[in-house]
Amino acid sequence: MQSDRVVEITFGKLSAGSGYLITPRHALTARHVCEPEQVGAACQVRPLASADDALKPVSERVRPDAVGGRVGWLSAAQDVAVIDLDAPVMVGSFPGQAGPGQPIPFGIVPYDQTSHVCDGTGFPEASGTEDRTLDATLVWVMASRRFDVNVRNGPPRSYKLWAGFSGTLLFAGGVPVGVICTVDGKWDGGVLEATPLEVLLDDPGFIAHLAAAQVAAPERRVIGRLASTLLARISARVYRIDRNEQAEAIIGHVRRLPERAPPQVFVIPGLDEDEHRLLIDRLSREPVIGRRLGREADGENVIRSLPWPKERSINPDARFHDTLLDRFHAALGLPPPTPGAPPDLAGLRRRLNDGVAPRGFWVLVNRADAFAGHAALLRQWLGLWDSLAKLEPGPPVLLFLCLAWDDPPPEKPSLIPFLRRPQPKPDPDLEAALAEAFERGQLTPLDDLRKITAADVHPWIDELRHVCQPAPAEHFEVLRFSLLNRIGDGKRMRGLSTDISALLERLDPLPGAPR
Repeated sequence: MQSDRVVEITFGKLSAGSGYLITPRHALTARHVCEPEQVGAACQVRPLASADDALKPVSERVRPDAVGGRVGWLSAAQDVAVIDLDAPVMVGSFPGQAGPGQPIPFGIVPYDQTSHVCDGTGFPEASGTEDRTLDATLVWVMASRRFDVNVRNGPPRSYKLWAGFSGTLLFAGGVPVGVICTVDGKWDGGVLEATPLEVLLDDPGFIAHLAAAQVAAPERRVIGRLASTLLARISARVYRIDRNEQAEAIIGHVRRLPERAPPQVFVIPGLDEDEHRLLIDRLSREPVIGRRLGREADGENVIRSLPWPKERSINPDARFHDTLLDRFHAALGLPPPTPGAPPDLAGLRRRLNDGVAPRGFWVLVNRADAFAGHAALLRQWLGLWDSLAKLEPGPPVLLFLCLAWDDPPPEKPSLIPFLRRPQPKPDPDLEAALAEAFERGQLTPLDDLRKITAADVHPWIDELRHVCQPAPAEHFEVLRFSLLNRIGDGKRMRGLSTDISALLERLDPLPGAPR
């Protein structure tokens, strides 16, 4: 699935539904999204992202403007439609796509009772103006010749709040297989219904509409249990590599907490952001953590990210109020703090006690970018948590202070030596600020997130073999030996994740995988 192909479709002033660009000028969606349901009805189509976003810093990624479009084709028998765009949208090439005149391939799910892991991104009403990615499994409902989609990552409180998610394309094994058409209210929004894309490949009206635009029919791509399991589940379980020691230490600590306790601050030293992000991802999926934080069914929202300033030199007082405290209030659903006023400790604790606000947070301090003022900001931030700990205890609240303790990159020589600016150095007071908090008994330190070695790969592969049964053992041995050849004497998680992605692309399909 590519973010630059995910689109929001609007008829009039209201967001009507979701869709996906199968070519730069054609978006696939659900028929009932179109208002009115007639060919030629005008709409606006807004992509979720730009094709070149991956090449830009996060701060420079801006969602593209909407493009005009019209309903080009409506299925007579199924809840599917094609929106023709007035102008082409620049999109990245889809893996396995034959060429620019070829739409993305359509997946064919075997007609049996085997469930398949799937995902899809759309714009449900429950997310407001934001996108939401569905994590689910799908299975044929043979009597109706459609898919049931069993949601795994927390449906909204009311099934009606799925509105706007209609038209979302579902992906299994890396290719689209269905279009979300409706929600089954009998299951509290936990089951969606989808139209198989296979029906479009046998629809002469759909094929003729593409042909009129000089677009070939989509390629058929058979989705087997092996392909969807290995290629989707392996990627989805990278967070399980190593980190057992740190995860078990945190889980044990949290399990031993009483029902009412002061906030807990864990310090996790590591190298780069990816090391910490995957550990946080793993902790978010641990049942003990979700249960103690009251977010068992909330998936990705168990532990919320809070931003640390990116500027190398900062005004600590301003950044404490404008960045850290302001985003902390936003995560808790509180109005912004009063500028210049001390934090409302009692109000923060009341909100954390109400059973609705999140109670897990993490923040990353990157030493390579933490120069003048960052140590003073760290003291203020830890001081806030120390003050909260002195209030009456409440339900467990966790803060993960992640320390990326890399050195700054080496100074580059200047073309004109006398114009060279001296390279600033990390704030030397950072360690002192941490030591002071540790001496107060405020911090729970964990072992460093070390590099991944060959010894960490073996148990991970063995775990995958158990999860992805009944795939043959030789498929995992290919991945095992390929990874071992790349790791050497140790590799950072960022590099290893890149290696896994490259290997899965090269090994797709793995030996013997169905096509």
